[in-house]
Amino acid sequence: MEITDYQNLVGYWWFAADTNGHLAAFNNAGVGEIPAFLRQDKDRYEEIINAWLDYEKHLPRRGRAHVSIIRPGTLKTMERRGHTLEEYGGDAREDAERGFFVYDAELNHTSPHYSKFLRLFIPENPLHLNEVDERMKSKLLALKSPILFAKKDIFSSEEIVSLFSALAYAQRS
Repeated sequence: MEITDYQNLVGYWWFAADTNGHLAAFNNAGVGEIPAFLRQDKDRYEEIINAWLDYEKHLPRRGRAHVSIIRPGTLKTMERRGHTLEEYGGDAREDAERGFFVYDAELNHTSPHYSKFLRLFIPENPLHLNEVDERMKSKLLALKSPILFAKKDIFSSEEIVSLFSALAYAQRS
C-alpha cells in the first residue's frame, strides 16, 4: 500500500547516507515531503524505520550536537518558556550526539503544500557508513547526486522527493 497521508500531522523519519558516507536523520514533522521510494510501500517503510529507530537507540553518544539552523521565532518561544539554546532539540539533539546530521521539515506558511527541510544539528563527530552494522546499510537511502550533509543547510520539497533512492550498501561492498 502506498503512503498518502505523509502530510497529515504524521511524523515520518528516514535515514540517509551522503557521498562521503556520513549519515543524516530526516523528519517530515507531518508537513514535509518524503522520498518517492518510501511513499511506494508503507509496509517496507515501516520495516525500514522501525529497524533504524531501534538500532539508533543503542548507538553510543559520540560528542556534542551543534545547532545549525534555528527556525524563525524559536528563540523568542524558548525565552518565554525559560529554556536556553542548549536545551533545544530533544530527540533531534540526541540523534546528532550519536553522529547524525539532523534535518526537520518546516512548513512554508505562504503555501500549505510546500515545505523545506532545515538542518537543525551538526554532529561534532559524524557517524560514517563504515561504522554501521552491515544489516542496517541496506536500510539507508542514498543521495542521487554528490551532496554533502556537512555543507547542505536546506533541502527543498522537490529535492526530498527526487534526490533519494534505495541503495543496498551491503550488496555494493
